[in-house]
Amino acid sequence: MPPTETWLLEIAVLILVAKLLEGLSKRIRLPQVVFLVTFGVILSVFKYSAGLELSGIIEALATLGIVLLLFMAGLEGSLRFLIRGFRAAGLIAFGGIIASLAFGVIASIVLGLELIQGFALGVVFSATSVSVTVSVFEELGKIDSKEAMYIIEAAVIDDVAGLVLLSFLYTIRSAINLLYTSLIPFAALAIWFGTAFLTSKYADGLLKEVGRLGVTRGTEAFAIAILFLLAFIAQEVGLASILLAYAYGVGLASHRYFAKKIASSSEILIAIFAPLFFITVGYKLDVSYLMTVSVAAIIGVSALITVLGFLSKLLGCYIASRALKLDHRSSLVISIGMIPRSEVAMIAAATAYSLELINTSIYTACIVMTLASVIISPIVLRRLVESIK
Repeated sequence: MPPTETWLLEIAVLILVAKLLEGLSKRIRLPQVVFLVTFGVILSVFKYSAGLELSGIIEALATLGIVLLLFMAGLEGSLRFLIRGFRAAGLIAFGGIIASLAFGVIASIVLGLELIQGFALGVVFSATSVSVTVSVFEELGKIDSKEAMYIIEAAVIDDVAGLVLLSFLYTIRSAINLLYTSLIPFAALAIWFGTAFLTSKYADGLLKEVGRLGVTRGTEAFAIAILFLLAFIAQEVGLASILLAYAYGVGLASHRYFAKKIASSSEILIAIFAPLFFITVGYKLDVSYLMTVSVAAIIGVSALITVLGFLSKLLGCYIASRALKLDHRSSLVISIGMIPRSEVAMIAAATAYSLELINTSIYTACIVMTLASVIISPIVLRRLVESIK
């Protein structure tokens, strides 16, 4: 079969399976990421046992999907919302991030890893995804509660900080000296805010001019082209491509008419290509290496990483919440609501793995921790939220 037809077949099969798994996830009320990553792991087993190997274009389309997904996440927020919640929610977010980095170092000590590997683990721990948490509050009619508001605002700040730390991973191996290394997060943060601010200030006028051209879907096409250009620039300067994708979305969210118009056009691309990213996360597992490691060792490492990953957000966000004078129950709800990880955590794990900052066993453990967080946390959270009066 000619190569072109092969990758077309692969894309068709992966998209169909992804949609079927999405339907299954809705039926049994589990996040679809659980099924997508698991399917990717199954493919990696077939790669090991039967020589099945996906075309390189699948990973390229997966990258396109995750860039669009983070862009859409940005469109659902706003720069004003981020700044407004920075004082209170920022303390909760940074409490969780500092604890995550600390627990990453603890993991490196326990497992006998290098400090740089512990930092990479801390970056994976630091990334929160509260979409599952928000759905719990929505189902129980408590989305307007103060706990939900703190979680949503903290998660936005957490996403920005997580992306900045992710960009740090891209350059940490090639950093020339300590001064250069320490400046990377500040430079990434400045670039993020600069992109979001300039977009919020000038995108409206620019897109209006594009609209006057009268071309088919000109505004949407131009906006998406800028998105890919920013993702390319970010990679060229040694940052994560999704860093500026998210910043661009946050800035564009200030212009609600264009944001809604572009979001509706992007949804079809995200629905098709974003699932490919989560499939590739599981597919990247080196099964041949895992076959050389004892099952007990894999379970032990996964259990340790999962426990530390849970504790990092639980303790960090709880202490920060108490510092804001919130009571015990509210602090506990917020800290548990900040535990789930998904998109950014998996991106961080995949990045650290591809940069050889973590080995296959740790990468496997990170996937287990991520999946466990989106399954277990909502169950515990539901019980606590139901008790809020």
